[in-house]
Amino acid sequence: ATLFGLQLQEAELIRVRNYLYAGSKDGIKVSAGCRMVDVDGFDIYSMDDPVSVYGNDYPRTMRTANHISNIAFHNGIARNVTGHGARLLVIVGGSWTNWASGNTYQIGDVAVNASHIYKMVNAGPIVAANAPIHTTGDATGADLIQWRWLQAGTNLTLNVRQVTMENVIDEAERVIQVSYDDSAFNRSIYPGSASSATVCGVEVRNITFTNAA
Repeated sequence: ATLFGLQLQEAELIRVRNYLYAGSKDGIKVSAGCRMVDVDGFDIYSMDDPVSVYGNDYPRTMRTANHISNIAFHNGIARNVTGHGARLLVIVGGSWTNWASGNTYQIGDVAVNASHIYKMVNAGPIVAANAPIHTTGDATGADLIQWRWLQAGTNLTLNVRQVTMENVIDEAERVIQVSYDDSAFNRSIYPGSASSATVCGVEVRNITFTNAA
């Protein structure tokens, strides 16, 4: 089943024009590894976030751990949806540590081991005892942690830089938010690593909130 109207991951030099969406999930979702994405002209009726830039994302969607940069949304409208509390624009980065025996992990946590990056995809919390060593797909260790291999690498952050939103009408007075997950569905910042995560260069211009009935 389709989770989002439009999801981009590891995409570069993308132009989207005159985009229309009506549905229950995010209208536009820009995920890890995206660079130089330009959306100009959109009309979104979403029961979730109309627009999201999500680095350390939910386990069901995240497949890479590269940075996000130079993302722009221009000239759009987010339609009113009665009774929902989502954000007009949400931006999420992420940070983690090297895997260590004895660390407690929960769903969504990311860890680096032996120059590879992994994301925990089952619930937890679970105290780690068996390091992930696979280099493709998902694997469950004897400690019952299920790790997804994301990529080779040693980076301990997923940074988001240079996001612009301008000339947008929001009919529901939703917030624009830089956020981090810590829920039963995902944790984007591992405890003790938060100071290394970066979200910067966010520009918001000419946003009109109409609160239409």
